[in-house]
Amino acid sequence: MGIADELLQVREQKGLKITFISRIVFVIMIILGYAFTAEGSREKIIMTGVFSCFLVFDIILTGCVSHKHILRHIGLLGVLHDVLFSTVLTVFWANFTVHDEINAAVMLKLSLFIVTMAFLILNSFAIRPLYPVLATAGFILLHFGVLAYIFTFGENIRFDRIENAAMNSALSIDRFIIETGTLLVSGLFLAYIVHSFRKTVLQAVSLQEKLIRQEKKIILGDIATGMAHEIKNQLNMIGFLDLIKTKLTDNEQQYITYVHEGRNRILSMIDEVRAMAKNEETSYTLKSADVSEVIEEAIRLIKMDKEVKFQNITFSKNFFEDLYMDRDKILQVLLNLLRNSSQAITGKKNGFIKVFTQQENSRVIITIVDNGVGITDGNLSKIWEPFYSTKGEKGTGIGLDICKRIIEGHKGIISCDNQSGEGTTFRVSLPLTP
Repeated sequence: MGIADELLQVREQKGLKITFISRIVFVIMIILGYAFTAEGSREKIIMTGVFSCFLVFDIILTGCVSHKHILRHIGLLGVLHDVLFSTVLTVFWANFTVHDEINAAVMLKLSLFIVTMAFLILNSFAIRPLYPVLATAGFILLHFGVLAYIFTFGENIRFDRIENAAMNSALSIDRFIIETGTLLVSGLFLAYIVHSFRKTVLQAVSLQEKLIRQEKKIILGDIATGMAHEIKNQLNMIGFLDLIKTKLTDNEQQYITYVHEGRNRILSMIDEVRAMAKNEETSYTLKSADVSEVIEEAIRLIKMDKEVKFQNITFSKNFFEDLYMDRDKILQVLLNLLRNSSQAITGKKNGFIKVFTQQENSRVIITIVDNGVGITDGNLSKIWEPFYSTKGEKGTGIGLDICKRIIEGHKGIISCDNQSGEGTTFRVSLPLTP
């Protein structure tokens, strides 16, 4: 979960808590209000019992708001509560109207509109556009139901007292149309405001993260530039290995070659980091090279690490032609991907890494598959972002970003498929011709 999602979740949690506390106050007011206005003891008992159920329901959901993983369900239950609560008010209104209890009927009809508007506003506090939209739909259907009731049973509504003038006003069709239109416009407007708020938060956090990444790049570029000279000075000491090279066997001399190649890759990596930090395009020297040989060398080099030495890494050749590429850069990419896979299967019984090549039309595909811990769906889209790492303090977050730069510099494509807990598959697609 990203920073923006966490902020919105906290805001939704606070909003839901406010809405349910407000609902509790509403229900208590309704219980007290109609306990004094209802003219029959039977109605008082029924209303108190029914609304007490709503009160208990609200109290339970208020306690559940602390569980962040069910916030959406709680919000939807809140909408359902509001629609059912308003429906119950309507049922009592119809009952009081037919039985000529004018005072209670007029008050209930007025309360129906006030309560539905209040519930609409409350549902917007949870900052999900879905809540006010669903509440609006439910309330409009409810008002149409009241209209249908008036048209169907209007002849049963009789008034023998002076209050019928007030009741006629409450039953006005024009009034229902105005109230329904007000609900519709208010609900859609609140949904739009909530949507705009969420969008603003997401954009603000995204911009802030972008600025932070840019600042990190600048700092990294300055560090890389400052360290480059010192690192080169220290790596020059490797040249003394040539003094003893003639005293070694051919096999032992091969290790001297590995050291020199490693030095060159370190220097190249520093230049790559510096270019990444300054958003500079890096030009690569493309030469014909055997892809299989580069992959085998990457496996051989990674196997020199004592943590990787005994891991099961296999390579299946299905492509036997040369490819135009910057050999050291592609080797750097393969070492990075193999290192990530190796760390993913560390400590796992029967862990494996499989590498294979194949040709698809005018491109060669290098696939690296492991059965490690995988990457969660929420992190999968972020692994290519600079300074984003799933390894915590052990990761720098620039490895895959550099890999992506190198592959795209070869006019290639790098992608990742994943099943969390079951492994990861990286695919590198490179053109056969430069």
